[in-house]
Amino acid sequence: MTSSQKTFISMLRSFVSSAEFVPEENADWNEVIQIAVRQSLAGLMYYVLANVAEKSRFLSDEQTAFLKNAYLQTITRSTQLKYAAEELCKALSAEQIVHVPLKGLITREYYPLPELRTMGDMDFLIHVEDRVTAQKALIKIGYEYIHTEGIEDESDVYKKDDIQIELHTELVYIRAKDNETRLPMPLEWSEFIESEVGEYTLRPTENYFMVLQIAHMAKHFRNTGCGFRYILDIALMLPHYDKWNNKQISTKLEDFRYLKFYEIIVSYCVHKLEVRLEKPPMVLDEATIDVLAREFFVEYVHGSIDKKLADISVKTSRTFKNRRMAKLHLAFSRIFLSLSKMQKEYTYLKKHSWLILIAYIQRMFKLIMNKEIRIEKLKKLNAINDAGILEVNTQRVELIEKLFEEKG
Repeated sequence: MTSSQKTFISMLRSFVSSAEFVPEENADWNEVIQIAVRQSLAGLMYYVLANVAEKSRFLSDEQTAFLKNAYLQTITRSTQLKYAAEELCKALSAEQIVHVPLKGLITREYYPLPELRTMGDMDFLIHVEDRVTAQKALIKIGYEYIHTEGIEDESDVYKKDDIQIELHTELVYIRAKDNETRLPMPLEWSEFIESEVGEYTLRPTENYFMVLQIAHMAKHFRNTGCGFRYILDIALMLPHYDKWNNKQISTKLEDFRYLKFYEIIVSYCVHKLEVRLEKPPMVLDEATIDVLAREFFVEYVHGSIDKKLADISVKTSRTFKNRRMAKLHLAFSRIFLSLSKMQKEYTYLKKHSWLILIAYIQRMFKLIMNKEIRIEKLKKLNAINDAGILEVNTQRVELIEKLFEEKG
């Protein structure tokens, strides 16, 4: 890790465990701030540094002002989303629609200052039979239906001004034992209990919420990668559990083949963020820690789609031993999407599906035009370089096999 990255980790450690913040002497503070911005943690960074007496020694007035502004924006946005969530819960409850706030709306409660948990949108779970009634309820309070998305069109997206809501009827798709088929993770509605908000607003039990968070993180990590905010969420949740290896959590994660991933993430939180646990799952070797860190630093909050330009996926790398064939297969799979997915990107196909060939040509030119721009962007983020692209992907394949116990 670079000095700037070590400084960023020290900042997270201080936030999680109240450890003393010790920056590296030769850290590039512009780089540290850039990392925090990419990870949507610039406001949190200001919160940590606000009480550091010597911050003027390493932060300029301009840098301090930038971080303070990010902090105020984070607090304001978080408060705005909180009120929007309360409005939505009331609207759904008025129609007697059972619903479950998810992800950031729950993890924020584990943060020392809940408003520091950033969110791009808000996620809710509802029963599939309530979709039509829910749509009417949201439109009634000013939301506009945008589109439906997901592997099996299981998520409806709504927007009002700059607030986006996603209503899900499924949560996470997990890989079957063949590593190819993706199936919805079985939902256990008995694990959702009544919240203090009201009888129609439920919340996951603590154990089940950990399972959901790990499954969601694993999905992002395996597909497009994930940033440090996911690690931060888990690190802040862990002290609230009597045992990290609670039998209920472990059994469910083992069923989904996420137990090894969970154990490694928990161990990372212990070793790097100093989360205090009686007996951590394992001692991570430095090589695993370094590869994990690189994965988290490369990414934005939810991973970088850009990285896929250079990525030979785990599936593709196993199927094709010839690199040229692997890249060719990957290129074709990005251009020739299914009709339903193409219709979301090229809406004219909904009425004129016979124009699919033209849409494929449009998509091909779009990908070609964007490729150089995206690769340059990745270079600036120190994510890849011309010589290291394949090496990074080889290590990523090995890491995923280790975390998910998948062998070709």
